[in-house]
Amino acid sequence: DRANALDLALARSVVYRAMATAFQRPSELTLETLGSSDTRRTVLDAAALLDGGRVDTPPLTPAVGQLARACEQARLVDLVDEHDRLFGHTARGMVCPFETEYGSSAPFQQPQTLADIAGFYRAFGLRTRSAINERVDHIGCECDFLMFLALKEAYVMEALGGEDGTECDTNTETLEATRKASALFLRNHIGRFGRAFANALMKESPDRVHGCAARVLYRLLDLDCARLNVPVGPLTLELRSDAEDETPMGCGGEPQLIQIQTARPEERSR
Repeated sequence: DRANALDLALARSVVYRAMATAFQRPSELTLETLGSSDTRRTVLDAAALLDGGRVDTPPLTPAVGQLARACEQARLVDLVDEHDRLFGHTARGMVCPFETEYGSSAPFQQPQTLADIAGFYRAFGLRTRSAINERVDHIGCECDFLMFLALKEAYVMEALGGEDGTECDTNTETLEATRKASALFLRNHIGRFGRAFANALMKESPDRVHGCAARVLYRLLDLDCARLNVPVGPLTLELRSDAEDETPMGCGGEPQLIQIQTARPEERSR
């Protein structure tokens, strides 16, 4: 029913938001967000709701529990060191968090893919923070976008269930468009490379915060792809052979990777 679907959308937004935070460059806010007891409880509750007795995908809740325990023991200095070890200071770190560094080296393939990702963001009134030169294909940006879509889906479903019980054609169309965007973005972008990214990160950092977050992301993508009937991406992807490009190297350091420009206040505050 609609109430259950709304709760599931909110639950997805919670877990995707945790992932967006986990893959940023660590800061005090990272520990405050992921390390607080309230946040851990909220993310665990969201994961349990998303699991909901499913047997077709690996359960999300145990992976979230592992991440919570790793965050409890983490120190900021260790998180920063681990982040730098794994991701380095360029696009080609030990584990690459940028979608367009994977796959085809065909001419214009990378700028075309970047333009497509940016087009998804613009279609919903979003943009990355130009002041810190973020790349739209960073795993954190893409998680933040799916977080936003889940929130928007919940907001529209709530509007459809108004006090008089009537439905607005515009809201119905918006809901359909939001769900279609989620499926397309999973199919063409984060669902295509996210599992390979998570798999590589789990191997390099199996028991620490980043590796535990990767395990959550891996299972979340499996669950979301199954929900939308989208093929899951491969476990491994080769990096592009052409290492020379002029794409900005910044991967973001602000607490929220995507800046909402035109969304309603209700959507920003949910």
